[in-house]
Amino acid sequence: MYPMSTEEFDDIKKLVLENNKMLHSIQRRAHLAMIATAIKVLIFVSLMLGSYYYVQPYLNNIIATVEQVQGLSKTINDQKSKTDSLLKNVRDIMPR
Repeated sequence: MYPMSTEEFDDIKKLVLENNKMLHSIQRRAHLAMIATAIKVLIFVSLMLGSYYYVQPYLNNIIATVEQVQGLSKTINDQKSKTDSLLKNVRDIMPR
């Protein structure tokens, strides 16, 4: 190993300090980016939950309406089968 002059030592020290400063800057930016991303995710999730809370009564009304329509359709099908059986009984009773 060869001896270093004070000028070389000062140059290396200056480069090390500059490198350290850049690394701290990169680390700070990464930390701030992580915090910003977490805030964005929290805002997105809160907006989704808030919109669901706002839309929920309308969804409940739509679901209730669909269930009523399904119930009416079942009732109509039951009445149709009863009517068909009644018509069959009437046809069987009537002379030809």
